[in-house]
Amino acid sequence: MQRNIASAKDFSLAELKQLLAEGEAVIVDVREADEFSRGRIPGAILHPLSRLEPAALPRVGEGQQVIVMCRSGQRSRTALQIAHASGRDDIRGHYPGGILEWTGAGEPVERD
Repeated sequence: MQRNIASAKDFSLAELKQLLAEGEAVIVDVREADEFSRGRIPGAILHPLSRLEPAALPRVGEGQQVIVMCRSGQRSRTALQIAHASGRDDIRGHYPGGILEWTGAGEPVERD
């Protein structure tokens, strides 16, 4: 059963940066491991869409939120749908700009 993800919030680059600076966001990157190792938002956690287990996604405390991202917003939108279909309605944050927007804006990345 696919649930509606209309309650998901798309965050802009500026909003995401502010949440990260304030320690209010946990970034879940749903790209594949090779993509993740080549460059990721500092502190991001890898949960590839190809092996996504919604129960394994982080649970955060009050004042924090999980924000899902990928390369350009497509896979992360699918990850939100999967999470919601499994009952993880607490996963609502989405960064549609993905790593392309992040790096295009000259923001820092971590690499392996």
